[in-house]
Amino acid sequence: MAAMAARIQSERIRFTDWVPDLPAELGNILDRCLDLEPEERPSAAELSLALTGGGRPQSHVTAFEVGRRSLGLGLWIGISLILALTGSVLVAVGTQSDDRLPPPDGCATLAEYDLRRTELFTQVSSDIERSTSPVDVVDRLLVRHPEQWADVTLPLMDSWMEVAGLPESPTKQQLTDLAVVEAVHALDGDRSELGAWLSSAGSAAYPVGVRSTAQTLRDALEGLGARCGPAAPVVAEARARMYSAVRSGLTDELFMSKFFADPRSFELMTPRLVELLLISARPIVEQLVTSQETWLFSLLRGSDETRDVVLANAPDLILLIGEDDVGSLEGLLDSSAREPLRAGLRRLGPFGRDGLRRSAPGAVRVAEDVLGTAI
Repeated sequence: MAAMAARIQSERIRFTDWVPDLPAELGNILDRCLDLEPEERPSAAELSLALTGGGRPQSHVTAFEVGRRSLGLGLWIGISLILALTGSVLVAVGTQSDDRLPPPDGCATLAEYDLRRTELFTQVSSDIERSTSPVDVVDRLLVRHPEQWADVTLPLMDSWMEVAGLPESPTKQQLTDLAVVEAVHALDGDRSELGAWLSSAGSAAYPVGVRSTAQTLRDALEGLGARCGPAAPVVAEARARMYSAVRSGLTDELFMSKFFADPRSFELMTPRLVELLLISARPIVEQLVTSQETWLFSLLRGSDETRDVVLANAPDLILLIGEDDVGSLEGLLDSSAREPLRAGLRRLGPFGRDGLRRSAPGAVRVAEDVLGTAI
């Protein structure tokens, strides 16, 4: 049965090749029964009509009768049995293809994805290990790497959408955001890929869109992995080396000082990157910027969009730091900052606002002047 199935899948079988003397009308209908495409095979009614003559006069000589007379009863019975057996194999092969086999490009796409991301992780590791600039290291890990990883991952997601019958694949921007968050959390402990978002601990801190993209990617890797086999260990090894290279640099006490002293650090901190860092890695951000008030206020004064992102997501961070430099805070919080500040304070809730009034009364007064109301 297996050999017959394999042959049927690979080549067209014709009864006329086996029985050259088969009458043309009979050979045609039998050959159609063996067509690889189900829609090309005759229906049961059509087959019955062709072989029995249907409602035609009895004087009409049917294809069945022609076959019986020409070939003899024994050979005709043999052909009928072969036809029944082959038809069963065709049905079995069709069912197996529909239920068990992935689309032709599913496994090939997964293999290509594993190869390309291994190459990417290896290249990023080499770049980071050779770099002497903290800004270049951060740029490689949080800007250029996520964009390249998104390009590598898009074909996999498109293939999974086809396999799973899902309507829409994540965009490149969504995958880029996912790579940024994954990189930040990988630096905060050696967690396995996707584990940071999908574990129960702290899951609410992750951006909704990023979490949804992570879930879709995990489904794709698990679904295609079940069909095609798991990723080779070299993938995880290359990824671990990449993050190990960055963590080695972070152990340098001067790493962050050099980063904040480099004017290029302002260009690196785009509004979207700042938002992702605040939402997914707030404790890390607080630890870094609380001793860098001058750098932080320079960043926020240089871009209203970045200022608004910080106010909407972490107003308490700005006000607590601004308590020690009320003059700079007043220069930062003009009337254009009113709405993001209001939204951020609302998000804090009553307990958060009460804590601010106790911890940063001077900064709170500045905020109330901007809002025109008590917070």
